[in-house]
Amino acid sequence: MGRRKIINPNIHKAVLGMNRAMVFFSTALALSLHACSIGRSAHEIIRSNKPKPKPNSTSESPSTLNRLTNAEYINTLKSAFPKLEVKNLTIDLQEDFPKGRFSLTNEVSELHVRKYLSTAESIAKYIAANPSKIHCTMTQESCYSQVAGSLWRQELSKDDQKQIADILSTPELKTAAQKTEALVYNLLISPLFLIHHEKLKVHDSSTNAIAHRLSYKLLAKPASEKLLAMGHEALKEKAIANLLSEEKTAILKKLDKFLLEWLNLHNYEIRLSKDDSSFNSSIKNDLFLSMRKQLLYDFFDGKTNYKKLLTTQEYYVNSNISKFFDASASSSNLILTSTKRQGIFSHPFFMALSGDSDRVSFITRGVYLLRNAIGISIEAAPPGDQEAKEENADVDEDSIEGLRAATEQGSCYSCHVSINPVGLSSLNYDHLGRTIDSPFKESNKLPAASSKAFSSFDNLQEILAEDGRNGIIYRHFVSSLFEFYNGYQPSDKQVDTLVGGFAADNYNFKELFIQVILAE
Repeated sequence: MGRRKIINPNIHKAVLGMNRAMVFFSTALALSLHACSIGRSAHEIIRSNKPKPKPNSTSESPSTLNRLTNAEYINTLKSAFPKLEVKNLTIDLQEDFPKGRFSLTNEVSELHVRKYLSTAESIAKYIAANPSKIHCTMTQESCYSQVAGSLWRQELSKDDQKQIADILSTPELKTAAQKTEALVYNLLISPLFLIHHEKLKVHDSSTNAIAHRLSYKLLAKPASEKLLAMGHEALKEKAIANLLSEEKTAILKKLDKFLLEWLNLHNYEIRLSKDDSSFNSSIKNDLFLSMRKQLLYDFFDGKTNYKKLLTTQEYYVNSNISKFFDASASSSNLILTSTKRQGIFSHPFFMALSGDSDRVSFITRGVYLLRNAIGISIEAAPPGDQEAKEENADVDEDSIEGLRAATEQGSCYSCHVSINPVGLSSLNYDHLGRTIDSPFKESNKLPAASSKAFSSFDNLQEILAEDGRNGIIYRHFVSSLFEFYNGYQPSDKQVDTLVGGFAADNYNFKELFIQVILAE
């Protein structure tokens, strides 16, 4: 394979072969290439040369070598760099076998190694160029050690710290960016990141895999000794329920990331015009926290269920955001019962998020709510689509009818037959999520979701909430949760089973969550 030319020629020497991790990785590469020629896995070769433990030994076993799956790789990145948006990175890893399974594996091919190197190179370059994405100051040695410990999922030994210091003191590395690039690259190609090889007390190997898989799903870190000792008992509902209580803070932290991905909050923001100066960052933050507490934290704690959320008229408010709910409040986390708003997705946060800078775009709002709240796939608009003409249109009855007519014909119809009913039905909320008189009074139907007519988006949520186990909005939530935690899309049969159990348990979160975590 030869020496790989990396990003910056000035740090070429620094990045290549200068520490123990690189020597180990180079050895693993050589073994992988050799394994390809004789039809054996590199780890089989490593293991075949290891002394076997004595029978009935209770001492520590030799290090087991199992590489991270792609889902584990990404989740570890997210934990090490909380401010980093993975969608901005070029991550090209070899596909897991069987496809997308969130489990440990001992297969390492030459292609795996090549893609690990190129992905590490891309990530290191991006992080060096965007230091603000790192949660600590990368010019400080303590920050370098903190990042290394997070990526390697362990406390650093003195030898580990010396390796880091050796990299940072390399004469070729003149700037903080060069040091960051070299260090991150080394960290990401180290077996301490790529491979589980902790020395563990002797347990049955299958229970080790069970415990590690469970811990990575829930907490994005290796299993504790307590979890390892539980063996197959770890995969029983009672044990997972106990973990939900004992590790609540860590689990909620990961659920926060699920919330961002499920509702695509990475790709949308509340956009304001100069006339909206009273709508400041504090209000945006408070609206987000109000939505998050209700949709995620209350749901997780069993204070509400998903069906109730879809029909709720109660929202968390404080004095800063109460005006958006047509009420006044003097304290934080006051539960307000609204008479003009119903359903969690009618929360001002979502209405403002899917609005526009100075007006309501019923097309933009319809697309957002369909894709992310309801779960109906909508293709991107082709160049020159009528949506572009909306830029200069005022929100009044004539322009709405004109846009509606223009988009419900020809090739536009297949998407706008769903987009328009949802977007138009939400026009009783302005671009900041405040209630107004809607300029559109007709009833609507959403053929892809229900045969029933609805008078408003609030009413649509109520209809979808009554659809039970066949309801598209429940299937979308369950599928999104499953894919986030398991790293692959569930089959229709898996969704049927999970949604059936979700409905039988009155749409409570915890039982569904346990079943998703237990999925293979």
